[in-house]
Amino acid sequence: MSSEEKKIPTTAKLNFGKKEEWDETAKTTASQKEMLFDMSNLMWIAIGLLMVVFGFVLMSGGQMPNPDTFDEAIIYSPRRITFAPIVIIGGLLVVVYAIFKKSAK
Repeated sequence: MSSEEKKIPTTAKLNFGKKEEWDETAKTTASQKEMLFDMSNLMWIAIGLLMVVFGFVLMSGGQMPNPDTFDEAIIYSPRRITFAPIVIIGGLLVVVYAIFKKSAK
């Protein structure tokens, strides 16, 4: 290898010593940025996530009155195997709706 420095081509422009130009560029790009979701989208996402958490809470819970016995009615209750998964899937659908919902802007 030679002792020469390798030059790597870049696409970025380096403005050393031109602080004013860099500050103006940073200000314009920062002011042009806007949020991807507005407040209504975020509200729907929060509602959907709360539904998912509530579904998992419904799916958990319930302990056996006596640890030596196994009661299928408690473990395989309709709340755990039917209602809770429906609430979880509903929450996920609400989150998907919130992501695809168009903003008012």
